[in-house]
Amino acid sequence: MASVLNIVAQENENRSIVGITGELDLAGVEDLYTAFERALSDSPRELLLDLSQLAFIDCSGLAAILRLCEDCKAAEVSLRVIPGPSVRRLFEIAGVAQQVRLHDAFSIADLNGTSNGRGPEPPSRLETET
Repeated sequence: MASVLNIVAQENENRSIVGITGELDLAGVEDLYTAFERALSDSPRELLLDLSQLAFIDCSGLAAILRLCEDCKAAEVSLRVIPGPSVRRLFEIAGVAQQVRLHDAFSIADLNGTSNGRGPEPPSRLETET
């Protein structure tokens, strides 16, 4: 059975938002790198990475997120990560939770200025079946 990875990207003023759903494994990492490169290409002040709906992540996905942390640091871009419970647990088990700014899912509504907690509809979508 093929895993499905959905990557949704959006830009708001000085903030890029990347939302990932489905399963993040080795097969989807290159698409994720592409999305990260696009998100950082306009030099935002902040990048919000929403992993709250991610169903699965393996070590290659974790490595991609850690690489993004380094890229953001080098570019002086603030990175905020919204993990779901399983992603948060993986970060804790791997000992990297302190390296990544983790935020509760409800804070995405505050960051986007919406009252429904879902945020605005994204203008562009990259879907990959692997």
